[in-house]
Amino acid sequence: MNGKYELLMDDTIQVQDGPQTRTLYRIRALADIGDEVMADDLGGYVEGEWNLAAEGLAWVADEARVYGQAQVFGEALVADRARVYGDAVVAVRAWIHDEAEVFGSARISGEGMVSGNAKVYGSAEVSMRAAIGGNAEVFDNAVVFGTSEIGGNARIYGHAQVHQESSVIGNGHVYGSTELWAGHVSGFGRIYGSAVLVGGSISGSATVYGNARIQHAAVSEGAAVYDSAKVSAQAVVSGSARVFGDAEVSDGAEIAGFARVFDCAEVSGASHVLDRAWVYGNASVRDGSSVQGIAKVYDRAQVIGASTVNNDAEIYGKAIVSGGSIVMDNPRIFGNAVVTDGARIDGDVLIAGDERVSGKESSPTY
Repeated sequence: MNGKYELLMDDTIQVQDGPQTRTLYRIRALADIGDEVMADDLGGYVEGEWNLAAEGLAWVADEARVYGQAQVFGEALVADRARVYGDAVVAVRAWIHDEAEVFGSARISGEGMVSGNAKVYGSAEVSMRAAIGGNAEVFDNAVVFGTSEIGGNARIYGHAQVHQESSVIGNGHVYGSTELWAGHVSGFGRIYGSAVLVGGSISGSATVYGNARIQHAAVSEGAAVYDSAKVSAQAVVSGSARVFGDAEVSDGAEIAGFARVFDCAEVSGASHVLDRAWVYGNASVRDGSSVQGIAKVYDRAQVIGASTVNNDAEIYGKAIVSGGSIVMDNPRIFGNAVVTDGARIDGDVLIAGDERVSGKESSPTY
């Protein structure tokens, strides 16, 4: 017995802990504990005094159960029908309640909260003001910090790290060595491998993996970003689009439909790659330009200055389409060719070598 609480030998329950049956004892306060627990108040159940600190404001309340080698100390509270067992630690001002479970070697500290039917186990850690609720699970060596919220049927595992004001809800999964910094995963979104999400979102059934980095951008619907690709600065990747390799999408650009951006390609400046278009190699699309249909832009080609490439057009080599020009149907523009100043190119046209077509010339349409 200690001066804080006693175990009631005539008020016991038995719990099954793997192959072992453990006897737990209800506790009763012997003195006032803070402002909430008065002397003679009944608490929850513990297996022994090693489960609940004899000093401090920590308490096990209601029908909650703490057993095995688990420890509750500091100002922590385990309440309702929550369970803490195994080698778990609940410390500082953490709060475990409802039907939540914390077990294995998990650690909940700071003002961390685990509620609902959530589970935290393995060697996982929840700290600061992070909250785990719903039917969520955090396990393996995952950590959840800051004011992050994990809910729904979310799963955080592996060596994943969730920081700052991040949220993972719905059926979102975060695993591998992934890092979230004020990032948001919802729906059936997945992020794994060594991917990083900073201030952006993954939703729908979108996936981000490998060494991809999403920063203040959105990946949604059935889209995927992977390898070492980067999507940033309010860019959006949606539909069934794919961004991969070392490609970069930024500055409000949109990749949608079944479009592909890969290799070392760059799409930026509110540009669009839509439908089944491909941009790859070292190509760049920028300045509000658009590549659509089944068009392809590759090698070191550039589509810039609010220009449009559509249908089955191909721009490659070191060719440049600029100045609001429109290229459509089946043309091939390659070599060092330049199409500029609002020129319109359509049909089965070949523009190659050092040829220059300008919309300011007398015959700007091919």
